Amino acid sequence: MFIPLVYGDSLPSGTNVSSGPYPRGGEIHVVVLADPGLSISFPDPSGPLYRLFSTVTGGVSGAVLHFDSGGVSYSIDVSPNSNTLMSFSHPIAVTNVRVTIQSRGYSDDAVHVGYFYSSLPPTDYLPSGTSVGAGPEPSDTHVVVLVNPGPQTISFPNPNGPVSKLFSTVTTYVQDAVLYFENDGTTFAKK
Repeated sequence: MFIPLVYGDSLPSGTNVSSGPYPRGGEIHVVVLADPGLSISFPDPSGPLYRLFSTVTGGVSGAVLHFDSGGVSYSIDVSPNSNTLMSFSHPIAVTNVRVTIQSRGYSDDAVHVGYFYSSLPPTDYLPSGTSVGAGPEPSDTHVVVLVNPGPQTISFPNPNGPVSKLFSTVTTYVQDAVLYFENDGTTFAKK
């Protein structure tokens, strides 16, 4: 459950801002800060967003998330460990996402930004150089039987080491399935 926050920031009309646990799903980007006083740019979302998320680690001060939509620039202060979640009144196209900071306290301080699309990501988002193919199911698998109708998110255990291949399949009656996985702080998706 997210707790509403009150900000005097510049946000699109009707935006609800809340704070709570780190959100699941979405396309999450994490950048470890190398130097204080930086402006960190993030890739543009691949489709309209209904939510935008940001947080910074404990040693970061003066963090501000900036983004553009409809030719207007918006911004919001992001406090350390705030898990700031903006829910828009309708899906909006967002570009030029960046975070500025005044300083960082630790060499492993980081900025997190997450995109939550109005529907499934319009295209697959995979690591550079990834090839997709078909083949037999490997012997080392995790199988989940979906017993409830409707949208569901299923988590699987992390692998015990580096992965060179990832296999996923669903049965005939499962619709709109998306496999999400994370690598080096970025969330990828395959429909």
